[in-house]
Amino acid sequence: MSYDRDRASAIRALVAPEDIWTLRESAESLFADSLRRLPKKEVSEDERRYPTSPEGLRAFLDAFFARHYFQIQDSLIEYFSGRAFESAAQRGSIHIADVGSGPAVASLAIADLASAALEVTSKTGKLRGSGVITVHCVLNDTSDICLAEGRAILERYNRARTGRASIGRILPLSTPFPDSNTHFRRVAHMTAPYDICCLGYVMVPLSEQIGVDGTTKAIRLLAQAGNTNGGHLLLTQDKFREDLHDEICHAMGVAAEMAELKQRVYDSENQNSEHTYTYCRSCSAISEIAAANSVVAIA
Repeated sequence: MSYDRDRASAIRALVAPEDIWTLRESAESLFADSLRRLPKKEVSEDERRYPTSPEGLRAFLDAFFARHYFQIQDSLIEYFSGRAFESAAQRGSIHIADVGSGPAVASLAIADLASAALEVTSKTGKLRGSGVITVHCVLNDTSDICLAEGRAILERYNRARTGRASIGRILPLSTPFPDSNTHFRRVAHMTAPYDICCLGYVMVPLSEQIGVDGTTKAIRLLAQAGNTNGGHLLLTQDKFREDLHDEICHAMGVAAEMAELKQRVYDSENQNSEHTYTYCRSCSAISEIAAANSVVAIA
């Protein structure tokens, strides 16, 4: 990926000072507000990972909000330091396909990172366009409570308007992926191709249901609705499923890597929780995936 290394360093310094990832005020207040409104109760591991109840959603946010949020931002700094984002900033909008969205953690992370990227770029004097950007989100999840909370979080982010990014259209899709691909393609045709397509924890249950081959085909089909002029596909996964992540990436012909980050989060009692961990990721240009698809088709 071609990107400005100095700009990437400046963005990283803004969102992860001293290379320690900490929720910025805008995201931290939204996270805390959601926790305050949801009941706290012991739930099963399945309910914690794939919540369908208020208690499960609270457990999910407590366990995974910061981790997933930081993984998304850490993986996309190069994208937001490159020409693809410059083009998006110039036109004033960015379009996201958020598969297995849960409560829109990835979409929120992208919006806040876009704001940080514009803040950094404005200081260089190289900013083109209005200096603000609208983020349009298609949220896909089978959990109604996750879709409702995701919309609520993004709407609260919009009302706060603490940065240079605002949320535009929020389209929730409860149709299971990959059946939702039809809807993703229709939305892209009616509005604009997706600049970022992201999938995370959904790849585990998806591969259990339709296998690795079926999952790979579904992701390729989603990528066809992406922007071939700078759009990117982001796959993230916890390290304990590195085998699955590598298998899917290999089948798609894209690079997989392990990344390390250090995060610091304060709980409701203001106790500091700081730890370093590794995770799996792949951030690939849609054009590369289209080229790989052509090779597969020819073969």
